[in-house]
Amino acid sequence: MQSEQLSEQKLYAWGSSECDQFLAKDEDDEELYEVKRPYHLKELSNLSIVQVACGGMHALILTSQGKVYSFGCDDKGVLGRPQVEGQDARLPDLITDLPPVDMIACGSSHSIAANSYGLVYFWGFYANTHGPIGDAVSRPKKVDNITNGIKKILCGQNHTMVLLDNFKLLTWGDAETLVIGRKSETRRSVIQNLNPQPIKMKRPIIDIFTGASHAFVKVLLKDNKPGIYGWGLNNYGQLGIGNQENQQLPCLIEYFENMDIVDMVGGEHHTIALDFKGNVYSFGRNDDGQLGLGEQLNENLRIEAEKQRVLEEELYQQQQVNRKKTSKKNKQGDLFEVQKSQKVIGYEFITTPQMIGNIPKMQSIFASMHYNYAISQQKQIFSWGNGQSYVLGTRNENSQYQPKEVTAIFKNEKLLQISLGASHVIALTSPDQTFQLSMVDQQLIQINFPKSKLKKGQKSNSREMSREKSISMKRSVQKFDDSLIPVKDLRID
Repeated sequence: MQSEQLSEQKLYAWGSSECDQFLAKDEDDEELYEVKRPYHLKELSNLSIVQVACGGMHALILTSQGKVYSFGCDDKGVLGRPQVEGQDARLPDLITDLPPVDMIACGSSHSIAANSYGLVYFWGFYANTHGPIGDAVSRPKKVDNITNGIKKILCGQNHTMVLLDNFKLLTWGDAETLVIGRKSETRRSVIQNLNPQPIKMKRPIIDIFTGASHAFVKVLLKDNKPGIYGWGLNNYGQLGIGNQENQQLPCLIEYFENMDIVDMVGGEHHTIALDFKGNVYSFGRNDDGQLGLGEQLNENLRIEAEKQRVLEEELYQQQQVNRKKTSKKNKQGDLFEVQKSQKVIGYEFITTPQMIGNIPKMQSIFASMHYNYAISQQKQIFSWGNGQSYVLGTRNENSQYQPKEVTAIFKNEKLLQISLGASHVIALTSPDQTFQLSMVDQQLIQINFPKSKLKKGQKSNSREMSREKSISMKRSVQKFDDSLIPVKDLRID
């Protein structure tokens, strides 16, 4: 059994700290509220860290002993630990009310911790346009009625996704944006949506992805080829289905047919996708360069949108003229109806995936509200999108409309993990280029959650899982080196 020990790791933070996301000080011991370069957080230097996860204004740290530390803005219990007088919530501290876990994820104001044997804990709160939903939970609370093992957990802005080892998906949270796959038609159903419910999919789900208020699944189609389905908010085309219609039920992303997509991440209104060859695709909102397709793109979109507007206006005027003529001659005559064309392209957003050119092949992608990071197969670090609060690592607040290399921000250190908040970034590095990231000690998980508590019949899943791994060519979890375990939690405000 492993023990916590001094590790060759460094934890960094940069971006905005003005909302208590983390504590940083200058050489004169004065507090910093905008941090332009990675700031070393030394409080956990004696621990073996295996995963970092950013929420809107808070963060979680998972160690090899399955322990979880939290820090940041303590909004209605989002840190999962009691407020102690004189204690600075901006400094990492242990969440004592959790058993050992091996997965963590953060949303805007909620957090999830789980282990692979089906134990899930929640704290914080979900919210919709009217405010918080239900009562805030200030300490980890066990999520009931999950009896299967767990493969992956994700958090969106105000929703949670849990992929079970029987290839089913559970969702819960805010239903206003349709991202949990069901509506809230009554006040009672709003509260009921805080309970896990399965997404109805006939095909096995082999991976899950999320943005702020939109979600995706990777499934095996009838021909055993992978397919991508998406649903939720689509007002800027962030689902990539060629229109701006919100989707309550999973909708096939036709662009990705016959393609092996290995990862997808989303911000508030945009999505980034990665295929197994290392190509990166983007779609959705682009007012701050989130799509990484170049600064000229928005001007081209504006011109196209104006042409479309003029065309629709001309068609509408012709419709009115024909309607008047018909009504005078024959009240029952066939009217010449002109339907406004479905908006496929608009100003500062794109509704179908576009490949980002002039970049190296990538292995990992990350997204937050309006910005992104990517790690190349050669371990180069790139960032692009909205640069407010210095989140891009460029030491300025300029937006980047194309991926810009920022590898030098860590000098000669090896990047192990990175997670993006709404306006801050947390990263884990090592000065040892050969350093390998540890895993959570599974003996601790098993001791605290015996296999006998699992749903009977789960062993039969092993054959299906082997088949799934073979079909997906063992690329479901992407790494830019053997020590990287990408964090796909949502990073939003």
